[in-house]
Amino acid sequence: MGVPKMIISGLATRVVREARERILAGLKSQQMKLKSCRTVVNLMPTNISKKGNHLELAMAVGIMGSHLGLNIKKDDCFIGAVGLDGRVQAVPALLALSLIHISEPTRPY
Repeated sequence: MGVPKMIISGLATRVVREARERILAGLKSQQMKLKSCRTVVNLMPTNISKKGNHLELAMAVGIMGSHLGLNIKKDDCFIGAVGLDGRVQAVPALLALSLIHISEPTRPY
């Protein structure tokens, strides 16, 4: 069986692009069995730069949803970093990001 590959698109900064290695390592350390295929994570809107590690948890949950069939609702919000061991880590401005999501769920952050 091959190795899963992840591509991140959508004006992602270097920190966000490097998240792919942390996410795949974290999922592997938690014994998540991912399909050996290419997964594209498209960060929308594409005209706004994505910075910081607060998107890692959302990307990891999206990948698990795609590969493992998790039921993720449109209104669900995942904010956090993913460690190499697969543990969720807090990020700066977590409260502010959560409040933005509650007041404006469709606003990109």
